[in-house]
Order: sequence, then structure tokens, then C-alpha cells
Amino acid sequence: MSSTFKMSMIGQMSFFLGLQVSQNPRGIFVNQSKYAIEILKKYGFDSSASIDTPMLERPKLNEDFGGKPVDPTCYRGCQDTRRSTSGSAQFLGDRLVSWSSKKQKSTAISTAEAEYIALSGCCAQVLWMR
Repeated sequence: MSSTFKMSMIGQMSFFLGLQVSQNPRGIFVNQSKYAIEILKKYGFDSSASIDTPMLERPKLNEDFGGKPVDPTCYRGCQDTRRSTSGSAQFLGDRLVSWSSKKQKSTAISTAEAEYIALSGCCAQVLWMR
């Protein structure tokens, strides 16, 4: 790319398209905590005290080896509207505490964009749960 475009290295990326990016030897991590904090401040919830969510003890979820396999291509998006479906699951230890599956409000122009849309919803849910 540098042969076609003028490029310069200005250090590690910390923000990209409104997402916070942190890089370390374990991997690259993306979150929207700064955005969530700004929204909390905007609507006056920045001084609210957080509380723990009581959770009942449940057995660990196990894989269903006898279940029917799922074809992931059936869930790539609606053929009529071309909108993708976002899905996420949040665990506390081994326990499922929240999950979501819903059609995205806008049509993504790429799989990567659809993943970013799903990621933002998942991050918002995790920050809300925190």
C-alpha cells in the first residue's frame, strides 16, 4: 500500500472509528468504554452508584452433542432487506447471564461492518451490566 499511498507510522493505534483499541502481546482488544462513559455523563448517570446483580447458582452449560448441527450460512442476513443479525452472549464465569439476537437496524456494506455493529451492541450490554 505504501507504494500507492503516502503513509507514515505515528505509533500504535489507540482509536479507530470511535472504538478504543489496545494492543499487547496477548492480542488486540477493542472496546467502547469511553463512549459509554460519555453517554452516562450526557444523561446524568455518571454519579450513579453501581450495584451487584444477585445471581442464582446454576449448573454449568454443557455442549449439546446430540443436537442437530446448525448451518451458519442460514443466519448471515435477511435475503430481502440484506440486513445482518447481531448475536452476543455474556458469561460470568461459567454462567450465561445475558444473551441477545436481533436484526441490525441498518444494512452493513461489508461483513466487517456488520461485525462492528454487533460488537458495539455487545460492548454496550457489558458496560451496562458492569
